[in-house]
Amino acid sequence: MQKISAAIQLNPQPSRLPHSLRQPERSVLTRFSATMKLNISYPANGSQKLIEVEDERRLRIFMDRRMGQEVQADSLGDEWKGYVLKITGGNDKQGFPMKQGVMHPTRV
Repeated sequence: MQKISAAIQLNPQPSRLPHSLRQPERSVLTRFSATMKLNISYPANGSQKLIEVEDERRLRIFMDRRMGQEVQADSLGDEWKGYVLKITGGNDKQGFPMKQGVMHPTRV
């Protein structure tokens, strides 16, 4: 198995209800769906690739992970079978970066 590093960026994007389902007397309901941009690099040969994943089933492997943890990349698709991703950084939806060594579920 090859190990490569990945930086994660979470970008929630609102998806609105269809016009036919809206009720004019109420405010428009908005549901947020998660989108992740993965900046995957392979330092041994200097290559990198930026992919955007919108499928929540594929993103589950990255949820509740910490920096430095390794994740099997098989769920990202056939192209990534046999690869192991090491989380080396990332940021949340407001752009706050991850910091190594912070073991707190909220911002510090």
